Parts: sequence; C-alpha cells; structure tokens
Amino acid sequence: MKTKTIFKALALAMMMPAMLLTTACSSDDDAVENENNKKGYPLQVTVNVTREGDGTRATYNESTKKLAFSEGDQLFVSGNAYGTAGKFAGTLTMVSEGTFSGTIYTKNPYDGTFDALFTAGSAKATLLPAGYDTYNYLTIQESGTYDAYIQKVNTKPFATSKATALEQFSAEYGSYTSGTGFTLSPLNGILNFTIAGLSASTNVPVTFTDDSSNKISENVTTDASGNATFAIGVQYYTDLYDCSLTVGGNPITLVSSSKYVEDGKIYNINRVIWDFSQLSDPADLFTGYENGGVTLQGDGSLFFDTGNLTGNCTFTAPSGKKFTSIVITADAGEIVEIFGFDFDYSSGTATWSGSSTSVSFSEANANGITSIVFTLANSND
Repeated sequence: MKTKTIFKALALAMMMPAMLLTTACSSDDDAVENENNKKGYPLQVTVNVTREGDGTRATYNESTKKLAFSEGDQLFVSGNAYGTAGKFAGTLTMVSEGTFSGTIYTKNPYDGTFDALFTAGSAKATLLPAGYDTYNYLTIQESGTYDAYIQKVNTKPFATSKATALEQFSAEYGSYTSGTGFTLSPLNGILNFTIAGLSASTNVPVTFTDDSSNKISENVTTDASGNATFAIGVQYYTDLYDCSLTVGGNPITLVSSSKYVEDGKIYNINRVIWDFSQLSDPADLFTGYENGGVTLQGDGSLFFDTGNLTGNCTFTAPSGKKFTSIVITADAGEIVEIFGFDFDYSSGTATWSGSSTSVSFSEANANGITSIVFTLANSND
C-alpha cells in the first residue's frame, strides 16, 4: 500500500507542471484574444436619458411638433476613463420611457459602478432611433467592443417626409451627469423641401451637395399634382450658400447670401419650377397660365414662342404665399431687356429678389427660356 501511495504521489507531482502550463496558456490565450478582438470586459448598465428642454424623443408627432421615444430605440455610449477602465463603449436598448439598459465593454478590468465610470470617463451618448440601420446614416464601427464608435455617412440623410428626417437624421447627442443620466440635443438641422410645378406621378432625380462636397443622389416620385416632397439632414454650421440642389435637372438656389444651419432647426423650403419644355400649348400664355399655384397673366401683348417671351405680364403667388425670388434660366445667350423691377443679370439667368405677392414686368424680351424657379414664403412672414 505504501509503495502504491508513493507511485501515486510521484505521478501526481509529474502531472502538475503540465496542468499549470495548460491553465497558464488558457489564461494567456484569453488575454491575447481579448486584445486582438478588443471585446473587453462586460459591464451591465441601466441609465436615464432626457433631451435638453423637453425630453429626448425619436418619433415625430405633427400635432405636437415634438419627437417622442419609440419602441426599438437604442443608445450608443462611449468614453475613456484613463488610468482605470480605459476606453469603453456599448449599445443600450430602451426598456421603458427614457430608460436604457444593456452591456458596455471596458478595455481594462473594472469593478466599480457605471455611474463612477461614466463620470470619470466623460461619457457621451448618441441616440439610435428605431430602424436607424435601414437608412445607413448612423453606423457603428467595431461594434461589440470597447473600441466601438459612431460613424455618420453624410451621403445618406435623405427621406421623403419631414417626420422621418427628424426621427432619423437629427443626430441627438449629449453628455452624462451623475444622478441625472444623459442629456441629449440634436446636432443637425433639417431641410424640408416642397417642390411644385413638376410632372405628375413621375420619378424625379434629386441631387444635393453640401459645403463639404458630400453628395446625395436620390429619386422622388411626384404626387398627382406634380409636387415633390423630401427632407435632408444637414450638419450644424453648414453654409447653405455653398450648398447646391437640382430637382429634375433644374438648379434651385437655396439662399442668396451666407446662412449657417442651426442645430435642431427645421428649414421649410418651398419652390415652384416651371419647365418650359413641359408646356403642351404655348398659346396658354396668351390667356393666362397656372402651375404649382403660381399664375402668369399677360395683357394682350404677351408673346411666347419656343422659349422666347416678350411683352407685358404679371406673376401672382399662390394664396397665402409671397415671392422672395424669381430666377429665369435660359440656354441661348443672356436674358435681356426685362423691365418693371430690378433684375440681377448673369449669363443665362435673370434673378429678382424681394417680398411681394405679385411681380409684373413690361416690354420683356427673354430669349431661350428653359425654366423659371419661384421661391415662396408665407405672406405674413
């Protein structure tokens, strides 16, 4: 019995280094895997979220003119607690109105509270509205790791309604305060377009380029009245004067001088486009012409022939609206001799700017007209 006991002890002693080596290798492998994958160490979080002023909301209500939380909203959180947990990041899911819960990952082991971590790590959060991944504007890079971050794709914030654009492209973002949670506010403004006067029930190409050369190219289907409606999210402090827009191949001036986008603001932009190539009967202009709510009335001397407009006439804005600019564009040479109000001339275009419900000109001689673009505003503005 003693001999067997000795042999068992010797055998166990010989096995111990291999067992220790196996355990050490496993631990080392986990450390290497953790570093390579940047997965990090999990930490459970439940945090409150509000929006500055009236509470963060991700679904737009036209009657209240406000956004509201919706089922499926998420919250991306990140920061860096130098010297302790290090970098951290994660995506939380809304579990009740204004409360988000889930797992974040830290680079280093951490056994403290998430409140202390978020405070020390200057935590920031971005709201991920329900369905955000179908629009491809907000994307998570390095997802599921402590190194994750949000990327904005500025060629994607396009929608066919103001409500959707507000919900998806406001880019609500904010900081953490101990005892309060995250307070978010939008970083983007929304350009809300209504373009009238186009062909009814037709696909129309839309191209928008911002002041950083980010280009959005989409198609919009007009309604039965020839209206194209769409909205675009634009980063705050974008200068609209350096942006460009074409609808159906027609260039549309957004502003006449520098105007910087404010965060959280909606810009309603209404235009009427008259495409002279779409006039089925130029004789209509002799007795009056209406398109997109804008009317043109001649006095008997008005003459139109293959893009050439001569004589006297008056443009009248739709009810409740006024003109702030009228831009006449031509292919052949310069537009000349338009009298009755002040035009700014350049090669191929003539532009009127002002504020009036009707604009008249006399003794006009405009050659090669391809389009007229009317900018409208509410008449009481």
